[in-house]
Amino acid sequence: MRRSLLVLLCIVVCVIGVALAGYALLGMRVGIIGFHSVTYHDSRFGFAVTPPDGWRAEVYQDVRPDMCGGYIYVVYIFPPGSHGYAMLAAQEHEPELMSIQVIPQQCQPSSDRGEVDPTLVRDPRPLTIAGASATLYTRQETHEIGSGVTVTLRGHVYFFDLQAPPDKARDADLFLSMLRSFTFSGA
Repeated sequence: MRRSLLVLLCIVVCVIGVALAGYALLGMRVGIIGFHSVTYHDSRFGFAVTPPDGWRAEVYQDVRPDMCGGYIYVVYIFPPGSHGYAMLAAQEHEPELMSIQVIPQQCQPSSDRGEVDPTLVRDPRPLTIAGASATLYTRQETHEIGSGVTVTLRGHVYFFDLQAPPDKARDADLFLSMLRSFTFSGA
């Protein structure tokens, strides 16, 4: 009798544990699909950013000795419904995407982004990201909307990028909202 009660108690505890674990996973999934915002915290470079509701963040990193600084580190932010995943050059496979690339400062050209890419137009509005002054550049082409911002924080350049098809013009406002949510505590 006592043994039967112990077995029953173990079964009940296991069922409750599985239910709670499922609830926790469901709760994380709810955040990912957009019922509420989930802030992405990056412990490697000491920053946090809140993607737009329904968007999800994934990290891609790679170490290669032939690259400047020896690594690639990109946080890709995918829109709702996207089945894309973080990989090298994900932007070539996803028509709609936001990203934050972290680059060692010595690898970033010091010239103005508008000089590097003549299709970019400098936005005249002032922009501050994590206390640093930044310039927003936009590109409005027939096949793509694009925006980019570069800011240097503690020896690393953070390049924020948006690409979207023309029918997703609202993404530009979502991108600005994400930029304003960016906080930096340092690596």
